[in-house]
Amino acid sequence: MKFIRWLALSLFLFLSSCQPISPQPITIIDGETILNVSSNSRTPLLILTEAGISPQPADRVFVNGIPLALDQSITAKESVQLQLRRAVSVTLITPQGEQTIQTSALTVGQALSEAGYLLGINDLINPPAETAINAAMTVTYSPARDLVISSGDKTINIRSAAGTVGAALAEAGIPLTGLDTSSPLENEAPPDDGQIRVTRVYESISITMESIPFE
Repeated sequence: MKFIRWLALSLFLFLSSCQPISPQPITIIDGETILNVSSNSRTPLLILTEAGISPQPADRVFVNGIPLALDQSITAKESVQLQLRRAVSVTLITPQGEQTIQTSALTVGQALSEAGYLLGINDLINPPAETAINAAMTVTYSPARDLVISSGDKTINIRSAAGTVGAALAEAGIPLTGLDTSSPLENEAPPDDGQIRVTRVYESISITMESIPFE
């Protein structure tokens, strides 16, 4: 009896799999263009191609708000909203030089990460990492580096992306005041070896009382 039930269930599943896939209503959003189509295809690439849209390698798609690979199967059973996000040019200015990439990342931070940069909390990014990318733009990225600051008998280790010694000292909470000096000088860039020395200069006034004969 159990064998007959199992055989009937297997036959039903086999016949179901052989049935043609019915067309599915799909809304395609490509920038300002909105298309309503029906398709038997289940991958974004085929659906877009059937609609006369040719995505580029750096573009990405969102199916019902969720990112999906162009060749990945859509599992949604009901209506589908397929949004195509076009890649734009982003110019990256880093200590290694300048380069232009094509990216469809949502934010500056995501674009940098996808370009291979390991972002840290002390890195300097302009505009900030959370800035949305809606058009071509230029991003300046300065990664933080290890600095060792010596002041008297104290040594402080910090990570900073500051462009000058003075800015790095301010971040560390030991700014120069009065006649204090640093090596390198505060308006110079942090040295390659990361070693910064601070010399504190103190002023004092000494008053000495001396008795002189009164005439």
